[in-house]
Amino acid sequence: MTVIIDRWEGSHAVAEIEEGRFVEIPGALIPDAKEGDCIKIRIGEIGFDVVDSDGSYVYLSANGTKAALPLSVSGGASVGDKISLTIDENETQNRRNRIKSLMNSLFE
Repeated sequence: MTVIIDRWEGSHAVAEIEEGRFVEIPGALIPDAKEGDCIKIRIGEIGFDVVDSDGSYVYLSANGTKAALPLSVSGGASVGDKISLTIDENETQNRRNRIKSLMNSLFE
């Protein structure tokens, strides 16, 4: 799944998911992300360990703390899986270029 960082509120990123819905993602999971970045969330061989789940969130071991990630963006992860969150540089740049083009067309 890909989410887009809309804004930061304290130590959490507010990310847009499909259909204009938003979720909060702990900043400890994406410390280098900025507003507008596209974040790929994947289950795989590397990443943060899923250590618990309660039906609404999966809890990841992140930098010595337990961080909650909404189940809706976890890709169906369960205890024992690993989840990676990475900035998709190409998609982020493509998105910025599309937005810039739209803005330019408004003022031509």
